[in-house]
Amino acid sequence: MRRLFEDVVSRGVLMENYKSYDFEAAMIGLWSPGDYEKLLKEDPEYIKHYQKVQQFFKQSFRQEFWDTENNVPGYDSINPNQADALVEYIVDNYKKTFIIHCDAGQSRSAGVALAIECIVKHGGNRYQAGLDNSWTDQERYSPNRYVFDTLMDAWDRKDRV
Repeated sequence: MRRLFEDVVSRGVLMENYKSYDFEAAMIGLWSPGDYEKLLKEDPEYIKHYQKVQQFFKQSFRQEFWDTENNVPGYDSINPNQADALVEYIVDNYKKTFIIHCDAGQSRSAGVALAIECIVKHGGNRYQAGLDNSWTDQERYSPNRYVFDTLMDAWDRKDRV
């Protein structure tokens, strides 16, 4: 059985250890809205290092949305357009392993990982997600179900041939 994930981690862990991962992996970076631009102004060296990490991987994808379980006014979670773009990235890279990060590496990234498992291993059957993957049993993960459901809704909308 092929391995789906290089890792599901915090941005800090990824930035410290990126050279230990397979550069062929498809990297997904999830940021809280505004943090990237704020750090670009306040700590450009941090962003420069992050960009180096992104460039290490042959494929990388970055999105910004809050880690909320539903759309809290002023703190919108993933929206359908973001979900469509992320599902397209997953489909384009389905033969690769994935490395996914968010701020803490516990919720948004785990929700995306659960969707990847569901799409790649189970053909989009959301009721099979998490049933046969040992990473979901680790206590550090608490997959954001809103992120997962929004991605799976995007998968269901996707025109598949």
